[in-house]
Amino acid sequence: MWLEKQSITIGLETSRGVVYIFKNKILTFLIISFLGSCRTEKTSIDLCQKAHTGQFINNIYNKTGVGHWTHIVLNIDRTDTIQIERMKSPLRSKRTYKINWLSACEYNRTILDLQDWGDSAIANMYPKGQKIIITKVTNDYVIEKYARGKSDTLWYQK
Repeated sequence: MWLEKQSITIGLETSRGVVYIFKNKILTFLIISFLGSCRTEKTSIDLCQKAHTGQFINNIYNKTGVGHWTHIVLNIDRTDTIQIERMKSPLRSKRTYKINWLSACEYNRTILDLQDWGDSAIANMYPKGQKIIITKVTNDYVIEKYARGKSDTLWYQK
């Protein structure tokens, strides 16, 4: 009888120790996660302002094997309110967007001048425009992230 009580007591103490260690590990993980999330870099407002206007190049690659093209150069001219994209490819040559800045590093892009089925598809897919966030700005390029997760690198045209 005494041995049975002893083993139950040891079992409870052991399980309490395991629960205590488990709680400490969770608490440590939560603290590290919180501190890590506080450390994420934000693009400064001044740097984002630099990307509001200018001439950029976006290299688009087709690695799917579908279609007849593998690389398209997209020339972008952006003012504070309008963005014009010109493609050097056998595809359509020009697309115009209205730009509405939501904050220094975030804007909404709405297609204007619907000219073909591609424009109509974009307009139907994004009736209120595409929300784009500037995530990084350097002296050479700007990285923009779309609401659906895709990112593009726009190189400053020199």
